[in-house]
Amino acid sequence: MLMYIYIVIPHGEKTYVKVPSFKGMTAAEAINSAKSKNLNLQLEGSGIVISQDTASGSEIEVGSLITLTLKEELDGGH
Repeated sequence: MLMYIYIVIPHGEKTYVKVPSFKGMTAAEAINSAKSKNLNLQLEGSGIVISQDTASGSEIEVGSLITLTLKEELDGGH
């Protein structure tokens, strides 16, 4: 499953935010975290986040796209 989540940012001065660690989050948790930072997400897979293409702690422009890879947990628990 491939899903894009976009936040519309008004034009103006460039603003930067620190990328959170999405690892271990569900898709819903990752979306809420990204929205709070005004970041866009591309979700690949389902389950929990196992990797992200932009390192946590990096400073990137508001509205940037981060790709998250999700995988179903094998042990059946969260």
